[in-house]
Amino acid sequence: MFKTIFNILLVLAICFTISMMPLNTALFDSPLIGRDDPSDTYAASEYEVLIDENEDALSSNTQVEFTIKGILNKDFSDDYVRFDFMRDGETIKTFKASDFEMQREDSTEDDFSLIHYALNADKKTTGLDPGPYSIRIYVEDETAISMKDASTDLLYMPDGKFTPATSLAASPGMLNFRLYYPDNQYMYLVPVTRTVPQKDSIVRYLVNTLSEGPKESMGLAGGSPIPFIPYIWVSGTVSTLSLPAGDLGVYDDGSSVSMFAAESIKGTLRDNLGIEEVQVLVNRQAADTALHGMDISRPWNTEAGPRAYICLETETGKLVLAPARLEADSYEDAINQMFEAFKTGTVNETKSPNAIAFLPSDVTVLDYRISNKTITVDLSKDISKLYGERTDLANLAVEALMNSFTSLIDVDKVVLTANGTPIQFEDYDFSEPLARPIFINPER
Repeated sequence: MFKTIFNILLVLAICFTISMMPLNTALFDSPLIGRDDPSDTYAASEYEVLIDENEDALSSNTQVEFTIKGILNKDFSDDYVRFDFMRDGETIKTFKASDFEMQREDSTEDDFSLIHYALNADKKTTGLDPGPYSIRIYVEDETAISMKDASTDLLYMPDGKFTPATSLAASPGMLNFRLYYPDNQYMYLVPVTRTVPQKDSIVRYLVNTLSEGPKESMGLAGGSPIPFIPYIWVSGTVSTLSLPAGDLGVYDDGSSVSMFAAESIKGTLRDNLGIEEVQVLVNRQAADTALHGMDISRPWNTEAGPRAYICLETETGKLVLAPARLEADSYEDAINQMFEAFKTGTVNETKSPNAIAFLPSDVTVLDYRISNKTITVDLSKDISKLYGERTDLANLAVEALMNSFTSLIDVDKVVLTANGTPIQFEDYDFSEPLARPIFINPER
């Protein structure tokens, strides 16, 4: 069934809108998906789409754009380009490209033919019932296109923009706080770098700044992620804070808000002050529980363990990196889970509707080794060259890998290579080990 996997280059730039909000659920599956019927499917890739109930929705709401690159035979036609609309793994309806009103542009590049398609897959055009579907695009017949010496790649190019860590620099008289805020789904905490004027009483200043909540432009959950903390002090790597007695409002009402409050303060104190333990008191007295029944009888450990830094697209169209804790029992297990998250947006069998899969499915780890607190990871492709003019996405991929790998135990620096050659991209030169970027998700 798997004849020639690396055969066509498909580059998809997909833009779906539901109630004026983008649907970011691109999937990166095997570049070849087998079928039950006798014919073979070449260069198939799958992602999700939601058919809007409104038949009069603007055509841009379900605009699909993709490019096929290969050596086309003279009888190639739009009839060979197929779309399967699926639910629960079953094909509901199959279309040809010629079934749609579309725009088609032909060009050539390095002896390859390129065909760029732009079409609309809304309710009126497809005749499908409203709701979510998986849609699969592929070339059906191998006689329509020569597979020799071609390649397969699939990439979802989100509309959102990523702000690289390197766009922010330290300035005299200013501080850069790394603050943790929940995403609007309350599934992940997003670290945000905020630049503020330097002041005394750094601990109180840090907590007050966190309590201000994220800027609206970031598209994260608004308001303070933590309750009012009237007292907080630090001794070495231990921070002690006191909550007020009585009802803490929303922070006592639900486990999600209380859990995110605890993780927000732990992450913020750890990343800015090097805090390893947080002791929580109530009215400056020891207590057993607080924050919707959370155990505070013993200090909280701030060690987060291995994490995959996944990509989220926020309500304001920003792309941000968010650490997702992994349930891994070895370095190899953790790295495998990281790459699964990069390619699918899924962590521990859970996927946020805001998650973006940013790494193509055929990017693999050829080898890795850890020595002197440096991890060297050899990749099958240079990830800095996968995104064309979208250098922000190349920065996103590099930062995601660096932050993820340095979350491993006893790993402080990273070397990234592609087939043994150090990756060099803008401010990153991996001929030498590099520490993770100081900043992340600069607040704009």
